[in-house]
Amino acid sequence: MCLVDAQNTIFIVKKARGHGGGHHGGAWKVAYADFVTAMMAFFLVMWLVGQSKDVKSAVALLESLVESHPDNDRYRFTLGAAYDEAKDRDRSIEQMQRAVELNPKNAAALNYLGYTYAEMGVRLDEAESLIRRALEIDPDDGFYIDSLGWVYYQRGDYRRAIEQLERAVEIANDDPTVIEHLGDAYERLGNSGDALRAYRDALGRSKEAAQSERLRGKIQALELRGQAEGAGL
Repeated sequence: MCLVDAQNTIFIVKKARGHGGGHHGGAWKVAYADFVTAMMAFFLVMWLVGQSKDVKSAVALLESLVESHPDNDRYRFTLGAAYDEAKDRDRSIEQMQRAVELNPKNAAALNYLGYTYAEMGVRLDEAESLIRRALEIDPDDGFYIDSLGWVYYQRGDYRRAIEQLERAVEIANDDPTVIEHLGDAYERLGNSGDALRAYRDALGRSKEAAQSERLRGKIQALELRGQAEGAGL
């Protein structure tokens, strides 16, 4: 699963702390300035997208930052996420690829790119490799584990998908998308009861109208199937 806001904030902080030790004042100042700029850009972009839905302005701001700092993988990552929000997936992928090239240990970009491929149902071997690289950096990130589970789901390996997705739910247990993914895997494996419980749980946590509508449709379909089969779901 791709997580931009809180996840990317943590990512930025971790990277900023990794620059310039206390013995090098100049390097520390550069790192601090880069950190402040990145944080300001990030929160401004998220405000533009979240409050005013002005994705074009967010993209324009980030394009300017990337043009000024072409080797900054954080800016590339955030621009890629903004392109994704703007429904420009090709450019999103391009920026995520570039972020990974610039920083092969950018776990957020590795996961984002891998999950994007998994969501599209393409390049699944590469998607798995990218996500596993992210998990090598942060093995207990529930959203990265969810992404790996979704790769297995897209391959039709629903048992392995459930193994990963159940673990993802344990770690990120309040995220409706992770829970919905687990429900989808249960449903594909014929576990209608578990799927229905997962969908109801996800619906109770969902804050997005489109997801809530989708979950209601899945719940209704399973309930009607249960009634038709006399299963008492």
